[in-house]
Amino acid sequence: MTASIATNQTILVVGGGISGMTAALEAAECGKQVILVEKTPVLGGRTARLYRYFPKMCHPTCGLEINLRRLKQNRNVRLMTMTEVTAVSGSRGNYEVTLKVSPRYVNENCTACGKCAEAVTAEVSNPWNYGLDKMKAAYLPHNMAHPQRFVIDPSIVGTPEGEKAKAACPVGAVDLDMKEESVTHPTMPPGFSPTATTAFPTSSPASNSSAWPIRKAPPAARSCARATARRQRTSPSSSAPVPVTRTTCATARASAAWPR
Repeated sequence: MTASIATNQTILVVGGGISGMTAALEAAECGKQVILVEKTPVLGGRTARLYRYFPKMCHPTCGLEINLRRLKQNRNVRLMTMTEVTAVSGSRGNYEVTLKVSPRYVNENCTACGKCAEAVTAEVSNPWNYGLDKMKAAYLPHNMAHPQRFVIDPSIVGTPEGEKAKAACPVGAVDLDMKEESVTHPTMPPGFSPTATTAFPTSSPASNSSAWPIRKAPPAARSCARATARRQRTSPSSSAPVPVTRTTCATARASAAWPR
């Protein structure tokens, strides 16, 4: 079996849940350029909607806070919310992906002050509470939302309610003229060879040429420093413990993934 070596150095991660965030960050921290695509307005996926999550029964703010901090500090990750993959073309090592970007109707000037939400009276079903209640048609999904920008529901665009939201914004962030966009990016294939990623070494490229173990890794809810203190391996030739380095720590998280 011959391992494929990617010719394009951009990696596309589809899905901004806690697993997608972890996969994007691990690759970005190895120096790769990463595009993280999420179809909803914010990161967090289903984990952000839970009260506690397995295996440590932590509140979602625990794992999400760590990943969000790493994400904000890493310039190698480009985040695209409200974006979906519509087409994939090309060949191994040279893929081209077409993305559909839905309008948020709020631009980067937003300071999350909430004036737009105060101005509107229209309500829509709340997907962040599984449709069990209502929320304002101008909303911030939750307090830890990233990006920290409000969203205008399409149902009030072109109505007096939409104009109320636009007039209430003190920084002119509400843009009701936003349109759906189509963006094309060249990307690295899903099955890239880990030999190109130095932090995930392998003795045989042919035997381990998939990014899925990283994609399925458990939440990075603990830092490598704490993992190093708890995880120490014993050398086969010596009883002296061998400290887990940054590289082996990241690999340990990947190998600890359980099958779906």
